[in-house]
This record gives sequence, structure tokens and C-alpha cells, in this order.
Amino acid sequence: MNALHSMLGGILFLVAIAAHATDLQEGIRADQGGDYATAVAKLKPLAEQGDVTAEFKLGKFYQLGHGVPRDYALAFAWYGKAIEQGDPRAKDNMGSMYALGQGVRRNNARAMALYRDAAVQDHFAGAQYNLAVMYAEGRGVRRNDARAVWWYRKAAMQNYPDAENNLGVMYRLGSGARQDHAKAVEWFRKAAMQGNASAQNNLGCSYQYAWGVPRDHARALFWYRKSARRGFPAGETNLGMMYSDGLGVPRDYHRALFWFRKAAARGEPFAETNIGNMYFDGQGVQRNYPKAAGWYRKAAVQGHANAQRKLADMYENGLGVPHDYARTAWWTRKAAALGDINAEANLGRMYQLGKGMPQNMTKALSWYRKAADGKDAFALSNLGGMYEYGRGVQRDSVSAYALYKLSSQLDASDRNPSVVDLDKLTTSMTGAQMEAGNALTNAMQDIGASKALDQHSTGH
Repeated sequence: MNALHSMLGGILFLVAIAAHATDLQEGIRADQGGDYATAVAKLKPLAEQGDVTAEFKLGKFYQLGHGVPRDYALAFAWYGKAIEQGDPRAKDNMGSMYALGQGVRRNNARAMALYRDAAVQDHFAGAQYNLAVMYAEGRGVRRNDARAVWWYRKAAMQNYPDAENNLGVMYRLGSGARQDHAKAVEWFRKAAMQGNASAQNNLGCSYQYAWGVPRDHARALFWYRKSARRGFPAGETNLGMMYSDGLGVPRDYHRALFWFRKAAARGEPFAETNIGNMYFDGQGVQRNYPKAAGWYRKAAVQGHANAQRKLADMYENGLGVPHDYARTAWWTRKAAALGDINAEANLGRMYQLGKGMPQNMTKALSWYRKAADGKDAFALSNLGGMYEYGRGVQRDSVSAYALYKLSSQLDASDRNPSVVDLDKLTTSMTGAQMEAGNALTNAMQDIGASKALDQHSTGH
């Protein structure tokens, strides 16, 4: 009889284990399928019994608001229970809560500690990736691109797609590792094959611009389309550009606009700017300056320099918006501060002419020099005029000659006044002066206009 009781007890114990395992698997499958209500119903009792996977899952449900109202305090509590049992996933997610300030005061140092614990002790790829991001962005630790690459590689070696993609980016930019476009493509491809939309877009860029692979617009289109179909805004935008420019596919402004709108609906400023361009030029839509200005404004308020400059141009010319020099100046300053070369040149012109701001030749000279360093033909031409006539700077025919010549080399069209100005200036210059001007032009090509001008003025 005792043996029978023992056997029955063992059977009941095995049945309980089987039921526990069944509920756990059903809860996990429900979570993966997006049936969060069922997932919570299956996993919550197990979490209350101390199952570490269920504790982690329940913490995630409360953090994301899946199947339950979002509650960061409860998410934190359940992650804490899982961490007590050493769960690396819970350490990683709690680190993210500290990094994002979800339910707790933002604390990057604490986030780093949790990521490091999961990354070092548990070799958890997600934590290794997050640790790399913290190093790359300098959050909770001094920025260190080399350490970021090290941790991205650790996670990438575990086939973690986000890490593979970011490692590719580091190789492409030469950040924390020697620039190597071929290695970048290798890592992009690994992540892209796992369905990583950002990597698919990056691989498309590689084929479009011949970075590490031969230029192949058809392959670029293939990968952009993969990325776009996953709803990645940059992929949607780049696919739209392929249709707009007729690269790898017949030019189709309507298809381009379709993909730009998809990306713009997700707040992608480059796509918003492109829609503005299409309304401005009447490509695929009827020309409409007010709509163009509206789309430029959407992108401009997000800090998109090209859109800011184009919106400034519309205010200056009264296209689709009231003519307004003050707003022209405001948006031009915004774009110039972000390094838009055309905006830098325009800001120099506005200071020179006193449009939308008090006339200031010193500031005009400064902004022209910035744009000239970016080899903007318009800025080089206007800067040449300032040196020729001594406006804001000591008159210097050699510098003027060099600036006019470089400008005309960059743009020899009739719209560039440097072509005519150079011819006029040479009639009053000696052979030695022109020889010096030619040498200065070459120096500008080699080391930049500003540095060459400074060296010329000091005799070095």
C-alpha cells in the first residue's frame, strides 16, 4: 500500500510538472503570436509560483503594456524577482528602464552596471549590444568607440542582428575600427539575412554607392524594397528616391511619392523634404508652393537642414508663404548652424546686404569662408568680390583672383559671375600676381580656402 501511495504521488508530481511546462509553453507561444491576454493568463500564475521565465515575461508585459495596463512599478518588481534568480534578460530590461527613466529616475550608471553584469557574467547578447550603445553614445561612461566595437562584436558573434548592423556602421564610418567598407557589407548582410530592416537599408546603400561592393542599382533596389516592406522609414525613403531618379527601375514619380508618404507618416524628415520638392517642382503632383512650404516646415522643425534652407528660400522669395526677411534669416541661421553649405553662403550674403539683419561685413566674411571651405562656388565668388573691393577685409587682388578662379572651376556656367569677374580682374594684374593667384588656388584645393587665405595673408 505504501508503495502504491509512493507511486501515485510520483505520478501526480510528474503530472504537475507537465501541466506547468504546458502552461509555460502555451504562454510563450501566445506572447510570440501577439495574444497577450492569453499569455498573461497562462504565465502570471507561474510567475507567482516563482518560475523565472514567467517572472521575466510578466515584467516585460507590464513594461510594454501587453495584455495588462502599462505599469513600470510592477515591471520593475517582476524583473527584480527574476534578477534574484540570475536571469540575464531581466537585468538587461531593467537596465533599459534605468537608461530610459521608465518608472525610475534616469540613471545611466545603474543601467551600465546591469548591462555589464548580464554581458560579462551571463554573456547575454542583448546586454552586450546595449553596453556597446552606451559606449558609442557616451552614456553613463566616457564615449569610447573602440569599446563599443568590442561589445558589438561580442553580440554579433552570437548572431544578434542589431549588433551586426551597428558593427557594420562602425566599419563604414571608421569609428572605433579602421574604415573597411567590405567588412561593413559583410556585417550588414548577416543582419539583413535575419530580417533586420536597418541593415537591409544599409546594404541597399552599399550597392547604390559602391561602398564595399560593385555598384548595382538592381541589388540596391532589392534591399531597399526589403527594408521598406518592413516599414523602415529610411528604406521607404531610399526606395522612393530610386523611383524618383529612375535608378534600377523606370522613373515613376507616383511610386516615389507613395513611398515618400509612407515614410513621412512615420515622421521621416528626409521623406517630408522630398515631398516638398515634388510639390515645388510639380513632379507627380500639380505644382503647389503652399503645400511645398508645409512639407518643408514639417521637416525643418525636426532639424533637417536642407528643409530649413528651402523654407528660408521660400520666405525670401514669397513662394507659398508671405515674403518675410526675418523668417528667411531665422531659418537660414538654423540650417547654417547645422553645416548646410548653401545656407552658410546665403547667410553670408544676408549679412553683406543687410537683409533680415543688420549689415555686418565681418560676419558676412566669416560665413562666406565657412561655405568656401565646402567649395561652394557662390560663396567663393562673393568672397572674391570682398577681397577685390576691400569689403570687410583688406583689398587683395591675388586672393580675389584665386577665389574667382576656384569658383569658376567649380561652376563654369553663365550664372556664375566669377567667370566674367576673373577676366576683368586679370586685365589689371601683373604676371607675378597671377602666378601667385594660381598657387593660392592650388593651395585652396589642397588645404581649404580659409586656411590657404590665412597662410597667404601672413606670408607662410
